Amino acid sequence: MTIIAWDGHTLAADKRCSGGACTFTVRKIHRLADGSLIGLSGDSAYCAQMLAWVQAGEKAADIPATQRDRDKFAAAMVIRPNGEVWKYEDTPHPYRVEDKVFAIGSGRDFALAAMDLGLNSVRAVEVACARDQNCGNGIDTLRLEPAT
Repeated sequence: MTIIAWDGHTLAADKRCSGGACTFTVRKIHRLADGSLIGLSGDSAYCAQMLAWVQAGEKAADIPATQRDRDKFAAAMVIRPNGEVWKYEDTPHPYRVEDKVFAIGSGRDFALAAMDLGLNSVRAVEVACARDQNCGNGIDTLRLEPAT
């Protein structure tokens, strides 16, 4: 399970990945070549496929087949260099999120509430990790670099 939170400046994510009764530590957020940020939530294999697809240019015809399966897709939050937030789900067509703060993953409700109360994304992920037993193993952060 996952918590990925965006506060308008910083993308923050927990690092816990689970398989059966075991947990291990992974990176869920990445900086893309064009300066965009991406956070991925879902089965780790599907997240890896989605990351590769976005890195390859997001051509609709090339989307991983698992993205079209409502039970097996990975959710992705992409922050463009201009600050626009786009959410991918089970199609190659994202929707734009216009809210100032946003979160995905099982801990999203805790993180959104924390950010609504004025906390930044890092603190929001800490709150979600304290309340959602499926989140944890540390926190990664990426700050959006201003578009030049």
